[in-house]
Amino acid sequence: MPPGKAERGAPKTTIGAPIGETFMIRHMKGAFTATVLGTSVLGATLFTAPAIAADDCMQPREAVADEVRYVQTHLNVAALMCRGPRYQQFPALYNRFIRKNRHHLINGREAMISLVARLDVSLDTYLTRSFNRVSFESTRTDGFCDRALAALRQSVGSPDPLDMLPLLPVAYQPPANRCGYAGQAVTADARPNR
Repeated sequence: MPPGKAERGAPKTTIGAPIGETFMIRHMKGAFTATVLGTSVLGATLFTAPAIAADDCMQPREAVADEVRYVQTHLNVAALMCRGPRYQQFPALYNRFIRKNRHHLINGREAMISLVARLDVSLDTYLTRSFNRVSFESTRTDGFCDRALAALRQSVGSPDPLDMLPLLPVAYQPPANRCGYAGQAVTADARPNR
């Protein structure tokens, strides 16, 4: 069966129920409705986030907000793309992740707005490019669905959404270096409130 298609009578997955800038997944009877953009013909420019000037850097709170949003975006792509009986729990686990981490996503909104303003793009454009990159890379990543499901299952027991960042099948690519960290991990005081 072609990607993005579901068997007749299979649950229909849609994006809905906005939570801040985040969307939860819900099922409806019918065909699969989420179509994800991502073909090699479109080129890398649609899939890469713009970069901040070389002499600029991401503040710790911007870096954390971007990482948390990337985890959410990655899991959203997986919940929409990974189909079949083996992955039927994806939407429920993803929704649980969103409910559990809602405050991290909402608290990081201002930092994301600050970051994308310096990138000279809108938040919607930045998030769409991130979504498209993960979607495109998912088609070229062995075991994408299995690895994303393992990360999502681990999220259930983790108080910090960033614990999943190294487990995601498509690696996070920051748009700039972190200020004052020269590639080191952001300190705990800059991480989301637990």
